[in-house]
Amino acid sequence: MKLYQTYASPFPTRVRLLIYAKGLDIEIIEPPGFHSSAESKGDYLTINPIGRVPALVLDDGRALPESETICEYLEDLYPEPPTRPAEPWARARMRLLNRICDFYLVVAMLPFFNLSARSRRHWQRETIEAAAAKVAEGLDFLEVYIGDGGCAVQQDPIVARLIAETRDAIREQQEAAKALARARAEASP
Repeated sequence: MKLYQTYASPFPTRVRLLIYAKGLDIEIIEPPGFHSSAESKGDYLTINPIGRVPALVLDDGRALPESETICEYLEDLYPEPPTRPAEPWARARMRLLNRICDFYLVVAMLPFFNLSARSRRHWQRETIEAAAAKVAEGLDFLEVYIGDGGCAVQQDPIVARLIAETRDAIREQQEAAKALARARAEASP
């Protein structure tokens, strides 16, 4: 199997987390045309006409997009070790936390993703402050539903790997955006 994804997107991160936790041997591929890249998505659109990441391509060539769907598929295909709670209430709570992240946290972060590809001189303070307030609200929702038990993952080697991959990808994206801006500036009369 092959996972088409980017390290700077939050959605493939949950799929990589599941892959690493289960010790699955899945090739990870970064398709062209994402983030600050000037490249076209090209052939990737034949794999995933939605044009977003992630997409999992099975050995028989079938493609499955969307992180939550991919995680459910892989969990069903490889039930051991389990990454979903066995108890129905705990499983529902896990799904709720996923939904809160998708709809209240990641959506709130979209202005930051959009700004990251632009020169800082084009950033607007009001946009940043409004987005930061929405991110804080999403984090507050997570705190309510995580509860007092919390999530102590700072020492988890899988989480540390995900954080490092994401940090490195963001750094590479920033460098690519700067190089693209320089190239455009040099090319313009």
